Amino acid sequence: MQFIDANNIPIAGFQYECFVWILLLVVTNGRYEEMGEHLSPNGDCTKITRDASNSSAAINGSKCSTESIGCGKQLACDGKLFDSIPVKYPDISDPICSLNLSNNAISDIPNKAFSLTSLQLEYILYLYLDANIIRFICPEGFNGLSNLQFLNLSANKHLTWPDSFMNGIFAPMVRLESLNLQGSKFSNFTGLGKEMKMLKNLRNLSLSPSSGIGHYFFEKEFLELKNLTFISFYDMPGDCKIYNISDNAFENVPYVKVLNLANCHIKTISRQALKPLNSSLRELHLSHNDELEFSGMNDALAGLENSTALITLRASQIHQFLGIGMALKVDDIQYLKTLKALAHLFLDLNKIEIFDKQILHPTYMLPRSLRTFTLAGNRLVAGEYMNYMYKITNITFLDISRQHLNYNPFSLYGIPNGVQTTRLVDVNSFIDNTTQTINVNEDFVKFFYGEMATSDWGDIYEKGFFKFTLDCTCNDTGASKELGLICIPPDIKTIKWSNSHIYTQIYPLILCVTKALSSLDLSRNILYKWKGPILGLQHLKKLDLSDNYCRKISDWFFIGFTDLEDLNISQNNLTSNFKPGSPNYNADILFTNLKNLKILDMSEIRITTLSKSVFQNLIFLERLELDNNYLTVLSFELKSNSFQRLSIAGIKLTFLPEAITHYLDTQATKHNVTLNMPFLGLECSCEQLPFWKWLNTTKVTIKVNNGDRCMLNGKPQRLENHSDYLKVVNTLEHVECIDRTWVTWAISGSSALVAVVLTLIISTIVYRNRWKLRYVYYSRKRRYVHTGFDRLFSNDAMISYAKGKASFIKNSVVPSLQDTHDLSQRLSCGRKTVLFIDKEYLADSWCKYDMNIAVVESVETTRKLIIVVRMDGLNADRMPIEVLRLLRNERSLDYPDSENDSELETFWNKLAIEIRKID
Repeated sequence: MQFIDANNIPIAGFQYECFVWILLLVVTNGRYEEMGEHLSPNGDCTKITRDASNSSAAINGSKCSTESIGCGKQLACDGKLFDSIPVKYPDISDPICSLNLSNNAISDIPNKAFSLTSLQLEYILYLYLDANIIRFICPEGFNGLSNLQFLNLSANKHLTWPDSFMNGIFAPMVRLESLNLQGSKFSNFTGLGKEMKMLKNLRNLSLSPSSGIGHYFFEKEFLELKNLTFISFYDMPGDCKIYNISDNAFENVPYVKVLNLANCHIKTISRQALKPLNSSLRELHLSHNDELEFSGMNDALAGLENSTALITLRASQIHQFLGIGMALKVDDIQYLKTLKALAHLFLDLNKIEIFDKQILHPTYMLPRSLRTFTLAGNRLVAGEYMNYMYKITNITFLDISRQHLNYNPFSLYGIPNGVQTTRLVDVNSFIDNTTQTINVNEDFVKFFYGEMATSDWGDIYEKGFFKFTLDCTCNDTGASKELGLICIPPDIKTIKWSNSHIYTQIYPLILCVTKALSSLDLSRNILYKWKGPILGLQHLKKLDLSDNYCRKISDWFFIGFTDLEDLNISQNNLTSNFKPGSPNYNADILFTNLKNLKILDMSEIRITTLSKSVFQNLIFLERLELDNNYLTVLSFELKSNSFQRLSIAGIKLTFLPEAITHYLDTQATKHNVTLNMPFLGLECSCEQLPFWKWLNTTKVTIKVNNGDRCMLNGKPQRLENHSDYLKVVNTLEHVECIDRTWVTWAISGSSALVAVVLTLIISTIVYRNRWKLRYVYYSRKRRYVHTGFDRLFSNDAMISYAKGKASFIKNSVVPSLQDTHDLSQRLSCGRKTVLFIDKEYLADSWCKYDMNIAVVESVETTRKLIIVVRMDGLNADRMPIEVLRLLRNERSLDYPDSENDSELETFWNKLAIEIRKID
């Protein structure tokens, strides 16, 4: 098992040089002092020295590190905030082929900036100085880099031609092939040819014209650069500004094969500007010049009329972003149609709404050589041109994605008017057994939208209907549309129609002239129900219906895709199609006719289960993607002998069943097999020990994620590599899952022994207290069984009080109840229990005992035996919960706070009455 976790001009006199140097010193605020001394008034760069004590680069050059790249080793010094070219570097055993100093704060390149270092410059092929703040380059700044092939000085916005470039700066780099100066300020190209004419090997040149009104042209010295085949003005931030391109702009670079003029705010291109490139230019970029318009594109192509060299034209977003939608007319492509070798045309994001019918009919106006045509991000709407799409010949790739349609395109087709349902028509009557075709005529269309719409598709399929090719005829009369047929370009191989907000069902359709179509992308639309079937796509190899909010697929939607090899239905809501018992359940027959399918992507379709036979007909299946579903078990069977990959990332499995692991092992003996299983809810348990052992012994390549974990005894276990999995197996096998039967027997024996001992102890206690227990038993029995409960007591009340109330009981309670009301009282026995509760009573444990005994007595006899007397104005907020409960359930009286005789007499009368009550 494998775990795979990329100039200068002569200075015109002393006075000009002096002015430049003074200006630089003012702008940089004397930063050149950091190198030891000021720049001399005559601009002598040889006097610029380094002061290592003040240079962060000289001090911190050791921060650089090496890394492997294509040419060998690269010394990476990017992003270190160096303010100058480092002098010291780490000790490097092998020579480096690349030096990366990008994304620092380097402000200048002094003489011998690199030759004074310890680097072996003859081996350096690539030098990156982009994204710094370079303002000045001395003439010998690149000395020693004689073998340099690639120099990137882009994104240095302070570099200005010619002020920042000293004479001869490019002279040392005689082998330079690629020079990137994008982002530098070029108000013109004057003098550029004299500085670059020695770069005989220069192939790629990237510049950024920065003055919209400047006159830009390449000087006659560029004629010597016969290897210069790539010129780019493109600048990602959009700082390139060259409003008008004149006739002589490219007359001295006749060897250019690729010209990138994208994103340069171009408004006009002279009709003769590109004429010098007529026989050489193979690729032209005009995109993102939204003031150029199609008229400007047509003017630019005038110089390339009848070109046999131009292969690729990129003209996306050349229509004003805030402009109104447009119709593409014949005049817009007047010179486009003359290009004899044009194979790839990109017209994205141009707000094209409709094509002039005359582009397609009666004469086909697009180049016959065209193979790739993209119209993504436009606003295509229905028009008469759609009836002539079949006349587009030779185009093999068509991209009409991101149209954001607000209508149903399929509503233009479908069941034609006047079609009546036919009955008892034999499908075989439409089949030509000799040519193995079906003639799609009016009768067949009636049959398709009539009889077949109400028939059992499975029965029709069994008759052999879908083994035949459709014979459709598309013509100029519009009869095909009247029949409800869709005619597409006959040579088309790939159609991309994704992310266009198509909101509809997929109804039954017949497509004509589709023998070449092999890939169809309808992803990221709103095709919420796939009804079908669709006839005419029997040669389709790849179908992408992902991310369409689909909730239902009809039983026989896929029946016409007999040659399909790659199917993507991911990111839909297909729970009901795969859930047994659901009204829409049809998983067992859904893929019946896809016998040639090799790749099936069912990721994120919200399925909870898969039946055993769901994939039974996919005998050539190689890849199955089930990521991020709600599956908790895999119960399906796979019968393909070509299976290579199973992906179950992010589902809720705790393990793989033995049937699946055995199948994967069998396939691994024939070819490489991969199991992609990151982010699973794996369990490290004894029940799954066979699965963990399999993970460590199988020849299947297991792909996991660095963040994978499993729980073992409540603790997460890391699962990032083979050793982690082996550790889990060892822990389970030798610690957690060993036989502990003896422990069970030991616990059982100990429990029995404890039970025997406790029995003996209890028996002894009972025996020693047998007479006391018998006394309590008979006393309680006599007390509760005897009728006339009141007769068992010789006193009327039992008094319970705290010690501090002894004198009160003696001097007040007894006289008042016994002498005045003729009631007898005792402290231990009575028919009623009177509780005189005060603060001391609540704190006294014996008083609490009296109270609890009285409560038990009252509960057991189910009689009201307790009378509570609150003393000393005791507040309820100071009473415990059990006393509050007692006050709620039992009789209670408040002892008067004053010594008023009438109040006292009233209290004692109430108390006497309560004592005499018989419940």
